[in-house]
Amino acid sequence: MSTTFAVKLTDEKYIEVAHRFGVGNGKVGIKWLDIKLSDALEIFKGVTSLQDIKVIPTDNTAQGVKTIRDLIKLDKYGVLSDNKFYIDKIKGLNELVEDQAEEIETLKDKCEEMHKALEKRVETCKDYHELVEDQAKEIETLKNGDK
Repeated sequence: MSTTFAVKLTDEKYIEVAHRFGVGNGKVGIKWLDIKLSDALEIFKGVTSLQDIKVIPTDNTAQGVKTIRDLIKLDKYGVLSDNKFYIDKIKGLNELVEDQAEEIETLKDKCEEMHKALEKRVETCKDYHELVEDQAKEIETLKNGDK
């Protein structure tokens, strides 16, 4: 849903400063409107923080936009939500994934060590099996030789 936002100077006078428009996937874009220098000076008169300048919708609903700061957020992120929360959450998930990747590598190394140890045991069992077979043949030979 598109909306034009303005800074209200008096009950009768306001200056349009930005236009919000949908870009898809629940996000919006901001087109900053050109304003005359004299209008800009009038807007900024007595203002200590440019981002806290209040804006009003001129042709639709505000949908949470109250200040220039909100328009800047929309322009930067496409949404008004507190993106720092999501960025921190993503960083935390990335760290968790990295930790798990390290743990997987450690487990992989342990599995390889265990596999090698198991292969050695299999070889030892084969050697014992051959030895037992040889001894069984020798015993059989000895038995047959006594008859």
